[in-house]
Amino acid sequence: MADNQNPQVGAIGVKFDMSIVDQAGQVVSLVNATVLFYYFSKPDKTVIQRTAFRITPPGADGKLRYISIAGDLDQAGSWSWQGYIEISGVYVGPTKMVSFTVDPNVKAVLP
Repeated sequence: MADNQNPQVGAIGVKFDMSIVDQAGQVVSLVNATVLFYYFSKPDKTVIQRTAFRITPPGADGKLRYISIAGDLDQAGSWSWQGYIEISGVYVGPTKMVSFTVDPNVKAVLP
């Protein structure tokens, strides 16, 4: 996550940023990528898929982002997220997995 703080349950607008690099640590250009997803695994082990986007089009810097919307961060606890990209003739598959925690709120259901 961009700000290195745990988001709260129900948070909207949380930025999930990722830099895509190869095994040698070199930036992978996303200019020709045809698929850019993030998968989020919730504490109850359900998985949601969200469409990621290039932070700086056209994507030569290899940076992806997803910004949470209502209903995304709906459970307190340990989460993980992982990118998935498809670049024809270059790479098709997942990125490294990242773990984070979603903190509970004082009141379980906010108005």
